[in-house]
Amino acid sequence: MADPEPLLDLGGPVLNAISPVARSEADEAQILTAVNAARISACVPILYRNPAIDTVARAWSTQMATSGSFMHNPNYRNQIPAGWTAAGENIAAGSPSGYYMFEMWMASSAHRGNMLNPEYTDIGIGFVRGGTTAYGSHGTQNFASYAARRGGAFLDVRPWSDFYSEIQWMSTSRLSTGITVPGCTTAKTYAPKDRVSREAMAAFLYRLSGASYTPPKVSPFVDVKPSDPFYKEITWMYHAKLTTGIPQPTGKPKYAPKDRVSREAMAAFLYRLSGASYTPPKVSPFVDVKPSDPFYKEITWMYHAKLTTGIPQPTGKPKYAPKDRVSREAMAAFLYRLPR
Repeated sequence: MADPEPLLDLGGPVLNAISPVARSEADEAQILTAVNAARISACVPILYRNPAIDTVARAWSTQMATSGSFMHNPNYRNQIPAGWTAAGENIAAGSPSGYYMFEMWMASSAHRGNMLNPEYTDIGIGFVRGGTTAYGSHGTQNFASYAARRGGAFLDVRPWSDFYSEIQWMSTSRLSTGITVPGCTTAKTYAPKDRVSREAMAAFLYRLSGASYTPPKVSPFVDVKPSDPFYKEITWMYHAKLTTGIPQPTGKPKYAPKDRVSREAMAAFLYRLSGASYTPPKVSPFVDVKPSDPFYKEITWMYHAKLTTGIPQPTGKPKYAPKDRVSREAMAAFLYRLPR
């Protein structure tokens, strides 16, 4: 794709008092977040932030800031890692923030075309402040396409993403169909960093079990009605004795379907689903879980069954963080490792 015309027509250098040039990581992060959000809205996969391309983009932004020039890098195609099949560049100057610079690019069809181009897989970003011009900031985006970073069932999980294999398995095994994106006909997201709700957990486990179940006409939970989403899956959790619910003074327990699943509750669900028989150790493998704690057996079984190695700590022994909430990417990993 041909390079777009410069976003700003500066009419040559505008010199000012020289000030130190400093990279702004925060503004670069703003640009990346905004670009990837815009791509998802356009039903296009997110971009990998390539450190080697970052270096090229940052060097060019610095060059413009120190020289007082405003022009495209004539050599960026030779400077970014070899093997690309398509490449492009956006530049801008004078923006007070990375997000404002992104909006300037979005307002230009050529620059927007680069950011939303489905051919591109990688991006490098350089945002600097200071220099010899009166514009205060300079920004460069370099784009490239590499075959190795193509693929994936979800717009927001690509071959370079954390837990890619596990999340792909969630799709191929039909444990997750993804999250619909407004305006997209087939493309969906997985939202790997989002927390897992108790109703979503019920759906994942029901599908994993391969169960065939007819839900009851009367709910065993005070807060779950037959017309509610995941009614079958939630009542199956009760039927399969994976949960007894949360006791209530009125008698009938609640399930709290919209609440987030804690790591200790997840351990209990998975332990019961596995049907394991396990004697917990006298000494905990985790620094933050004691033998007297709730779900000690289930949590240490997670370690024993190699579903988790815990969260590394500088002291040596890992922690489990039992009260923390489970992310959708961590859930994919736990289910993938679960013995079947």
